[in-house]
Amino acid sequence: MTSTAHVLRDRQRDITFTGDLIATASSEVVGKDRWSEMSIYTTDDGRYVVHGIGKSSVEGETDRDWVCICNTAEAVIKALTRTSDDVSYVPNLNLTLLERASMLDDAISDATRVQRV
Repeated sequence: MTSTAHVLRDRQRDITFTGDLIATASSEVVGKDRWSEMSIYTTDDGRYVVHGIGKSSVEGETDRDWVCICNTAEAVIKALTRTSDDVSYVPNLNLTLLERASMLDDAISDATRVQRV
């Protein structure tokens, strides 16, 4: 892959890095006013950048961006894992994102198959 300069929004600041986009996923459905878009990048220095956007087509609402910079593939999975009532799970959109990323990144592939405790 050819590295590209990227600028992503994280709430009120820009995150800049050079690297490659390895996976995207979206929950957009025709007729729905709100959806999420997710991306995973690898950086030239070996880290991962997870980017999420809460999108809205509702008048007066603005998109909400966030970024998580991860040093390992395991940290990517942790960033995409949610906890509710003491139960941890990976939401469907995030699972789709991880499945797509695991096709291009061996470390993410390994981390999605084995959880070290």
